[in-house]
Amino acid sequence: LDLRSGFQNLLSSTLSSFATRVMEKTLREIHLFARIASWVFFGGIGLKDSLTSFLFGANEECKVLPSGACTFGEVACDCSWNDFYQRSGLQPCSVHPNSRALQRLHVEGLREDIDATGDRFNTSFPNVALTPNTTEWYNGIGDMPGPVNGTSISRYRTTLDRVKTFSSLSSVIFPLYNYDQSIGKPLGIYIGFEQDGGFYGYAGCDVGFSAYAFWQSTEANGASALRPELCPLNKYGYDCRCRGWYDEGKQKALANEGFLHISPPYVFAGTTIVAQSVTSPLIDPQSDEHIGQVLIDIMPNAIIKALESHDYYSSELGTGLK
Repeated sequence: LDLRSGFQNLLSSTLSSFATRVMEKTLREIHLFARIASWVFFGGIGLKDSLTSFLFGANEECKVLPSGACTFGEVACDCSWNDFYQRSGLQPCSVHPNSRALQRLHVEGLREDIDATGDRFNTSFPNVALTPNTTEWYNGIGDMPGPVNGTSISRYRTTLDRVKTFSSLSSVIFPLYNYDQSIGKPLGIYIGFEQDGGFYGYAGCDVGFSAYAFWQSTEANGASALRPELCPLNKYGYDCRCRGWYDEGKQKALANEGFLHISPPYVFAGTTIVAQSVTSPLIDPQSDEHIGQVLIDIMPNAIIKALESHDYYSSELGTGLK
């Protein structure tokens, strides 16, 4: 019994150490992304008045179709990327001679109940968003509130400001996704914004963002308990501020309990994938205003494979791993 107990303790310690090493890469990536995003949004880096090419309109296109019926074929997926969704057979891939040039950031945000700057802190549900088809989404730059001529005094005050500033982060997001060809590469890299719940990022071959109109606030996902004024029970339309990864990361940062939050495994919006998120806050150093959370989604494959590789049984926990 002592030998068995000692082996279990050693194995648990070894797996814990291994899990830590697996996470170290993601922690370095989120630190880099958060640091550069902070410089960009809060004036530490000069920006040009230009925009990267975005994917817009996925949810406006897909909300009128049955759930799961929209393919939104504008997303490039190269077989050489070793993307999780392609590798798992969830998305088809093809071979492109210059596939990285086809990569585009996606922008998804609800435009219902917004004010003159694009901020959205309440909902008129059930007058809106009672069904996926009655949600309203930005369909392009022309829909977004904000200055169009580059005269804004802020990089995040309006929806258009945020999109234009986020555009400059393509030079960080794409390399973070592309450099790692292992099974541990990010599933997606994003920023979620406090003022309007906008969710911008890149997720490789995944098209789950095109199903955000079908995301619904339920008792199971707890959205109405987190932000009832934004996501009352049964309302449709994804709002990152109503998700646990965002709220827990934000609350931890505002309480000075740390600037890094690792979520437990959960079902990702728009998919059936169960994975984890690592998030860090964006806080203006001049005003202490929290403007959002940066996020990297991960599938802890290496940890899962390490566990599955051991013929291990814990009688105390009543669980087995083969």
